[in-house]
Amino acid sequence: MIRFILILMICFCFACPAMISSTTNSATASTGVSNYDAENFETSTQNFVVTANKANIFKNADFASDVLKTLSLKNVVQVTFTDNKPIETLKDNFVFYSVKFADVEGFMLADLLVPEQKFLTSIPKFNAQTNTEARVYFLEDNKIKESEITLKNKERIFLYEGFDSKKEFTAITYVVTNQDGTHSVMYGYLKSKDINPDGINPLLITCVVLILAILGIIFAWMFMKNKKIKFKKKKSVDIQKTSE
Repeated sequence: MIRFILILMICFCFACPAMISSTTNSATASTGVSNYDAENFETSTQNFVVTANKANIFKNADFASDVLKTLSLKNVVQVTFTDNKPIETLKDNFVFYSVKFADVEGFMLADLLVPEQKFLTSIPKFNAQTNTEARVYFLEDNKIKESEITLKNKERIFLYEGFDSKKEFTAITYVVTNQDGTHSVMYGYLKSKDINPDGINPLLITCVVLILAILGIIFAWMFMKNKKIKFKKKKSVDIQKTSE
């Protein structure tokens, strides 16, 4: 029995280093793969388009940082991607993208950029119009600011983010005619109160409401008149019965 126990102890002593070595090698191999993936994490760039009339490229992801270059509407920048997602830097609740424009590299506010494939160069179908002369607003540094552009009354526009009358501003695109006769699609904002989405006619709604109100008054008057006639007839019959 003692001999058997000694044999087991000897076998364990030989087997244990081999197991430890195998486990260590496995862990090292696993770590090596992880480091390899991290070191070879693919980065790429995608084209984005500026949607504001002015957009700054900052040296750092901070509005207080130096401005390296100021871009304008429709300028195309390259946004750095990692794992098919844009590299984002959060600063004071604002998201900045790492961008490159020509030989300038820096950071730009993400809200001022849209992917190039989503940028409209032509409006497929207008879906609203202005109901008055409406001032156009632009998004700058995450703030909506008034411009000097005014759209005429009943100007056809496109609402590309839907319409909510409870919101003060609505995102729009509109068409302008260039000096050479060509047309350009512009991005901006209008006050929601200055917009009539297709299918919603405020004048028609007002007329319907007035008609319903008038009909209600007429029906109420007829009902009261009918009640008075019945009351008079009943009173007359009661008088006749009393006299008899």
